[in-house]
Amino acid sequence: MMWLKELYFKNVRGSVAIEMALLTPFFVLLLSGITNFGLILANQNQLYSVLNAGMLYAAGAGATMTPAKVQTVMQGASSMTPLTITTSSFCQCAGAGATCTSTCSDGSVPRTYITMTAQSSVTLIAPDFIINNPFTTSATGTVRTN
Repeated sequence: MMWLKELYFKNVRGSVAIEMALLTPFFVLLLSGITNFGLILANQNQLYSVLNAGMLYAAGAGATMTPAKVQTVMQGASSMTPLTITTSSFCQCAGAGATCTSTCSDGSVPRTYITMTAQSSVTLIAPDFIINNPFTTSATGTVRTN
């Protein structure tokens, strides 16, 4: 029985190198996924910060606020590149769409809302076969202005 053990386990040098060669691609893929996920989360966090600046401005600017001014504030809130910002306004009377220049059926002024969207793309450092490179993130919010 001892001869069988010596036959199969006689030379075990190099087994660690073989195991490492088999596991290295898995570790590289795992590390690239963690890195890419962190980059995407950081980009998304910056977009929410830009959106927050626009929403705070729109909520406090009063009657002089326009979607173009909100867009300018949002653009100035970050130095992200590329950064695409779109803003639009709409009005509602009791939950139904209305024109901003008319009055509601109950005689009140329509409520004005602004919808803001910030979009950016992040270039992933580590190669990944699941996520498209560059990865696009976006943040959208709506705020009532009157």
